[in-house]
Amino acid sequence: MNEIIHKKLGDPSFSVGEKWVDWWLKKWVKYLSKYWSTSPDTVHAKTLNPEVVHDYFENVKRVITEQGIELDCLWAMDETSCLFGCAGKSMVIGKAGGGVQHSQRDGACESATLMVLISAAGECPPPCVIFKGQNLNSIWSEDQNNPLGCP
Repeated sequence: MNEIIHKKLGDPSFSVGEKWVDWWLKKWVKYLSKYWSTSPDTVHAKTLNPEVVHDYFENVKRVITEQGIELDCLWAMDETSCLFGCAGKSMVIGKAGGGVQHSQRDGACESATLMVLISAAGECPPPCVIFKGQNLNSIWSEDQNNPLGCP
C-alpha cells in the first residue's frame, strides 16, 4: 500500500503503517464494521485450555526422558482437508450493525487430504496428497506441477 501512496503523492516519507485498515475502519465505524464470513470453529478454539496443554507437554517431556527416546524416533503427523471451489472463513467488511456475512461459492466443492510428517530431529519427507476419485489426472504428477514430489 505504501508504494502506491508514494507514487501517487510523490512523498517517499509518507507511510500508512501496518494497521492502516484498522485506523481507516475506526474513522468510518458509523458505516462499516469487520465480520467473520463464517464462524463454526469458534467453539473448538475456546476449548483449548492452556493448563491442560502445559500439563500434556510436561508429561511428554517426562516420558521421553524416562524412556530415553531419541529425537529421530519422535514424529508428528497432521492431516488437513483442502477444499477446491469452496470459500473458507475470511474477514470481510460490511455494513455497520450487520451480522455474519455469508460467502457465496459455486456448488462444485471437491477436496483432497494433505498429510505432512516432521521429526523432532528436523527430518521432513514430502507431504502426501490424497485425492478422492477413481482416475488420477496424469498432469498432477508431472514434475513442474508437483515441485515437492508428493506421492
